[in-house]
Amino acid sequence: MKRQTTNDLSLTVDAYLQWMASQQYSPHTIMLYRLILKHWVAFANASNMALNDLFTYENLKVFESKSRLKSVRLAPLRGLARYLYENDQLDEPLKKPRKPLPDIYEAYLIHYKDTRNVTQGMIRTCRNVFSGLHGYLDNDDLSSLTIEQIDVFLNHYNTGYSPKSQRMHRGCLRGLLQYLYYQRSILQRDLSIFLTGPPFYAQAKPPRFLRPEEVDHLFSSLCWERPSDIRCNAMIYLAYTLGLRPKEISLISLGDISFAKKEIRLPDQ
Repeated sequence: MKRQTTNDLSLTVDAYLQWMASQQYSPHTIMLYRLILKHWVAFANASNMALNDLFTYENLKVFESKSRLKSVRLAPLRGLARYLYENDQLDEPLKKPRKPLPDIYEAYLIHYKDTRNVTQGMIRTCRNVFSGLHGYLDNDDLSSLTIEQIDVFLNHYNTGYSPKSQRMHRGCLRGLLQYLYYQRSILQRDLSIFLTGPPFYAQAKPPRFLRPEEVDHLFSSLCWERPSDIRCNAMIYLAYTLGLRPKEISLISLGDISFAKKEIRLPDQ
């Protein structure tokens, strides 16, 4: 393929950015892409390579290492390559070398593809999430996996992603956790039920459970200034320490409490 000139590459980038605007990408994203692609055009012309040679993963990593930008994301270049390929200006789309995952992840992806009507894009998303999880755990043995580890990983992995993408990432992990419990019996319990997103306030249905740090926050935030505060806090402690339901707490009277024996009699029990 003929090497494009500086002007040609600049026009190509401008056309791609205009297409992004027509697809309603956010102004912030377009501005970020414009900055990175401007540096890439300079790199491309200095390298004196044909367009197809520029869009290899190896050469993109060279650009990443030589760029004067403090932080370089390759997403703008992958997007540009996809745009050029779909418009017959590039022989093939950019392909990132794929490292095989441990067998358990690969087995789940095969199971997921065989049992669900999912797109290749969703498979790629899950593969990326699992690759990140495997790197974070640095261990092929998932039998000791805890929800706390999943929480910490997702908190780090989801940084910078939109709420929609974050939900997709949680969905990938829920499917994996269910597979590990129900199909492979690797986990001792189904951890997927504990994998929840950020709280949605003003909802009629309260959360099903609280994690340890949330319990600590709850008790540390209690106020003891008024008699009504003390009454409410007593109900919270009864519910938490004894596992009592609201109805059971409401039926307790002073006659049911033995302060000397430190006992409470439950009328309905």
